[in-house]
Amino acid sequence: MPSLVKHRSGTYYIVYARDTKRIWRSLKTKDKRTADKRYQQFLSIDDHHAHIQTLREASVDVLKYVDATWSEATRELYGFTVDKMIRHWGNRKISEITQREIEMYKADRMKIASHTTVSIELRVIKAFFNRLLEWKQILDNPAKGVHIPKREHITPAFLRKEDFVMLLNDLKAKKSAYHDVLLFAGLTGVRKGELINLTWQDIDLNKRTVIIQNQPGFTTKTGLTRVVPMHPLVYDMLKIRERTAKWVFPGDRGYQYNANEMSHRFKVLIRSHNLDDRLHFHSLRHSCASMLVIEGVSLYHVQRILGHTTSRITQIYAHLGGSDLMDAMSKLDIRLGENTIKASS
Repeated sequence: MPSLVKHRSGTYYIVYARDTKRIWRSLKTKDKRTADKRYQQFLSIDDHHAHIQTLREASVDVLKYVDATWSEATRELYGFTVDKMIRHWGNRKISEITQREIEMYKADRMKIASHTTVSIELRVIKAFFNRLLEWKQILDNPAKGVHIPKREHITPAFLRKEDFVMLLNDLKAKKSAYHDVLLFAGLTGVRKGELINLTWQDIDLNKRTVIIQNQPGFTTKTGLTRVVPMHPLVYDMLKIRERTAKWVFPGDRGYQYNANEMSHRFKVLIRSHNLDDRLHFHSLRHSCASMLVIEGVSLYHVQRILGHTTSRITQIYAHLGGSDLMDAMSKLDIRLGENTIKASS
């Protein structure tokens, strides 16, 4: 039975035994009333440990929740990170995973992975334990005090407009069915999962718009619906495209397109033309954004088209543009006494 103990420093602790070990868990208060309240919370939470004790058992429920709530990409991210956690800590009891344990995980991962990768993994770990905290499986989130490294803001690889056109012409000459996939992805900036789950009900040829929304068995990355305007080439392609299945881009025999196959075909295409090997299917999304910015489209409109929830994400393309900002700055007249500083026209 856990005991409530007042340390000589005045701070209250819960003392209990786990596998012959005597564990002292600070309640982080010197107030008796607050300590009693947190002690009772701990006792109620401790009762749940009989149901979910280990990291593997806890992960089953968390992943089941994520699977029913978030997008396919998020589910894959959680699955990948949970696998890393279990490999690193083994099938430990969740009550034994401390802030120090997570700091050590972070230190080990920083040796072999990028800041961005470690940052994403730690955010998932923090969310993982937050879920357990809300379910009253743990008393505190051990990842709460762990510093998450800043992500590296590196401009992702993207296709230049000339290369994009070259690939489309090559696929068209070969009468490849992949032509329409490449055209649509590169001129709408949709994510792979959004493209695969796109149905003809999401296409409005009269308004020339594409609706990206949740589908049965599929949730968008943000969970939100957005409307993407059709480029004229996209409109022309969709107008004559055969409707052989409910999906706009079905795979073989009318079944839903396989995500891995879609990515594999793109990689084969890139390598056959000796283009940057860093390019992958998601690069078409970056390519769409980059081409828009280079052509002078504002970052605000790019953000709306791509469905970024914050402008911070879109800022990675800021350095590609600038002509619209230069035009705006050149309109500024500065008057200093008798002198006038005005941009030359």
